[in-house]
Amino acid sequence: MQAKASSSRKVILIESIVLTLVFIGIVLYAIIFAMTKKENASKVNITYQGELLYSLPLSEDKDINIATSDGPLFIRIEEGGVRVVSSPCANHFCVNEGIKSKSGESIVCAPEGVGVYLIGGEVGEINL
Repeated sequence: MQAKASSSRKVILIESIVLTLVFIGIVLYAIIFAMTKKENASKVNITYQGELLYSLPLSEDKDINIATSDGPLFIRIEEGGVRVVSSPCANHFCVNEGIKSKSGESIVCAPEGVGVYLIGGEVGEINL
């Protein structure tokens, strides 16, 4: 009986160590990612239900209406950035994201199936 309990404790200890190492790895990755300087994006790709609708330069101001199944979703490109102005979704997380302008950033309205992805520019050096 004691051998079974001892074996069970060893398994729990190994699982705890593995989970701790995974957590430390995730934290280190997040720190390095946060310290990476991102350059301004040059383009924005806008998708609807996985299909590319627009690939536009961020240097030209433009208003875009996307007719989703629940109603129009309004996107604005201005001053080198992009934002979702209004959406028919219930939670409005996409609207609350604000203006995005850095390469690699994105805004996603999952309920409406719309993705806004900033591309171009290059990822810079790590800021220490």
